[in-house]
Amino acid sequence: MLKIYIYGYLNRVQSSRRLEREAQRNIELMWLTARLAPDFKTIADFRRKNGPAIQRVCREFVMLGRRLDLFSQTLVAIDGSKFKAVNGRDRDFTRRNARRRRNAASSAGNTSQCSRPCSNAWIETRL
Repeated sequence: MLKIYIYGYLNRVQSSRRLEREAQRNIELMWLTARLAPDFKTIADFRRKNGPAIQRVCREFVMLGRRLDLFSQTLVAIDGSKFKAVNGRDRDFTRRNARRRRNAASSAGNTSQCSRPCSNAWIETRL
């Protein structure tokens, strides 16, 4: 059961019902469990009854990784921000394109040759 739990943790499968499905269809998990396929209730009960033991196993795993120098001392920050990607021809800003737009804006009185607002401030915010 611990193998199923750790497999779910590493593969971001948290639901007991999804772990049950994975145990029945995933060859890796079949191999790990010797074709045992517990139902979701058994998985949920194991997780609930053995929480402190699972934490100890995870702590030992981290300590083993540290002893084997598998972890570095690098700080990594993960941000969950999501941005809509829009990179059409008019919004592609390389240094060359920005320089060309800046020159076009200054020589054309800021807007006459550009399809977008081409003020220097607008271009500077996108570099």
